[in-house]
Amino acid sequence: NTGGTVNDTARDPEVLRIASGLMSGKYRLYYSYWNGTYYQLAFKDATDINPPSGTNLGVQNLLGVGSSTVNQALKPDIILLASGRYRLYYGYNNGTYSQLAYRDTNDTEPPSSSNLGPENLLSIGNSIYYSVSGTEVVARPGGGYRLYYHVANSTNGTSFLVYRDTTNLNPPDAANLG
Repeated sequence: NTGGTVNDTARDPEVLRIASGLMSGKYRLYYSYWNGTYYQLAFKDATDINPPSGTNLGVQNLLGVGSSTVNQALKPDIILLASGRYRLYYGYNNGTYSQLAYRDTNDTEPPSSSNLGPENLLSIGNSIYYSVSGTEVVARPGGGYRLYYHVANSTNGTSFLVYRDTTNLNPPDAANLG
């Protein structure tokens, strides 16, 4: 199990079945980890070829994404890029509001603390009045991608789900969201 106390909480699971490399055929469980002060992203590897459960998870590994109360990370979503690299999407919180961000791996291994590139912020959620979180990226049947996310408006208390399609065939980035 993962989490379980007030200062050791896990949420927002994302399970990745690893397609190639050293861990081919195994699973990795990514999640938001609350350390009692702020959220950061973490993962545990399954110790066998079965999906993650309470009996086959290894030790917790921190991704190095989310490092303070003004640099928090939540709700990971991972996609495999055409290049064989991975893209990690997540909700980024700067202590005032949340927006969406992503990082690409610099090799073909699944995201870890040693292979993540720089943080890229998407121009979605950029004020205290328009805070976003919770990403899900889905490939569309005709090509391109759809990015789903949650929006909270602090001025009127509304909260709703939104999606945006990419304007080309590439995964969502700062330049191609319609």
